[in-house]
Amino acid sequence: GIYVDFYCGNNNSELKKIVFPILTNKFGWIPQKDYDDFLSIGSQVVWNCEESFDLEKVKTKKFKSYEIFSAIF
Repeated sequence: GIYVDFYCGNNNSELKKIVFPILTNKFGWIPQKDYDDFLSIGSQVVWNCEESFDLEKVKTKKFKSYEIFSAIF
């Protein structure tokens, strides 16, 4: 889908912009070698969000906000 392509394409470049700052700022103790595991989880969140995202029902109407909210809760 369009969001999976955007966030996960080009070697997860857009997803890394979201995931890496969280890992480095909040969880500095996580070794760099484990970041790929978190990117895999993030990719799954993007996929799940794309499946359930509905512009008519989501108040923010912004996928990124929906994605981050979904990942937290």
